[in-house]
Amino acid sequence: MDKSNIGFSTIILRLTAIVSVAWAIGHTYGTLAIINGPSNDALDSQILMVESVAKTFTDVFSGYGYFITVYMLMQAAVLWLISILMTKEMPVTIFIWVVMIGSLSTAVISVLYLIIIPVIFSMIIAILLAIVLIHDKLVRQRIRTDFPVPTSVKRDTD
Repeated sequence: MDKSNIGFSTIILRLTAIVSVAWAIGHTYGTLAIINGPSNDALDSQILMVESVAKTFTDVFSGYGYFITVYMLMQAAVLWLISILMTKEMPVTIFIWVVMIGSLSTAVISVLYLIIIPVIFSMIIAILLAIVLIHDKLVRQRIRTDFPVPTSVKRDTD
């Protein structure tokens, strides 16, 4: 495979990883801003019983916030590793599909239950991964058509 084709996909995958890191940073900042903000008293006043343990809404909210941050950083690491494997011409398309479908699912959940920011980040990630998949498909089709195809086949007759 042409190195420039691999280079394009690698750059897009690494850009996607950087978007994931930016999302993780923003998510952590948002979590900290809410739990340390003026609404914290209201969050602390709500007690939830979770597996027979009393947790404030602040505890649950911050726990989920940091949980998502860890997964966004893990996604970034996986995308970066996929970009490395792609430079070695390893078959990584299935992994890109998995992350893209996960991002699209996150966008749908965010539209239904959350705010617009996760929708935007999820869609940016999904679009970048779709670009990689489309580019990879076009490159593979071009490689297949680069081989000469004989127009006539000579047969040995008895």
